[in-house]
Amino acid sequence: SVLKVVEGYALLCGADMMRSYGPMLLSALHELVADTNMHVRAIAAGYTTLNVIVQSVQAELVGPALVESNTMWTPFTRIVDKKEAAMLLVHHAGFLSRVAVHCPQLFMEFLMAQDAQLTRTFAEHWVEIYDDVGQVPQRRLHSLGLAVAIATTSDGVLEMLPLMVPIWNDVLSNTGSSQLYFSDRDDDDDDDEYSEIVVPESERRRKLLSNDPAHKYDLKKAVSEGLAECERLNGVERFHAIIAQVSAVDLEDLKSQLS
Repeated sequence: SVLKVVEGYALLCGADMMRSYGPMLLSALHELVADTNMHVRAIAAGYTTLNVIVQSVQAELVGPALVESNTMWTPFTRIVDKKEAAMLLVHHAGFLSRVAVHCPQLFMEFLMAQDAQLTRTFAEHWVEIYDDVGQVPQRRLHSLGLAVAIATTSDGVLEMLPLMVPIWNDVLSNTGSSQLYFSDRDDDDDDDEYSEIVVPESERRRKLLSNDPAHKYDLKKAVSEGLAECERLNGVERFHAIIAQVSAVDLEDLKSQLS
């Protein structure tokens, strides 16, 4: 399909592709994922391609095109509104979690540029969507995105910490720090008469998968660093007041997980 071709170019020469066609390409993909008349499979396929691009291209190249094309604004507002089916909301949240992990500065600047009430509602719904995320890598990615988001002074985001901590505890309890539930096999690996043609791209896809933060990043480290940056930004006194809102049981569990 056309989307697979785009993914192939992103894997092969993503930087050159973004320099030449970035805003136009992301605008077209944005139209796909923003179209409420599209079948969920089409929207999911669009987000898959966007995820490959975000993973394959340096933040300084992909970031401006993401902003210019409004590709972050649509999932943000869909999560704020929370009127779509859970399956669609999971895709919106998954993409923004992907952006948060790969382009943390861009994501935080985008979040802080929004109206305070919108940011509060987004954070609340983003956390709630976790319960509908089924696949383990996506749950890990979601939790990593939250670890990025907590490094802020935004009241709306910080108020969600009591709900974020159980998510981190859940993911850490079930998957450990990293590298669990990972396979480097791709659906394209089956031998066929064209295997010599698809092998190079299959190798690039396996490399992308093996380097995916959902598998590779140490969640303990990500959460610890997010909380440490939160303390630095807010000061010790305010940070302790924020932490005090977390239930004693959840907080003790987190300390145990991070030790």
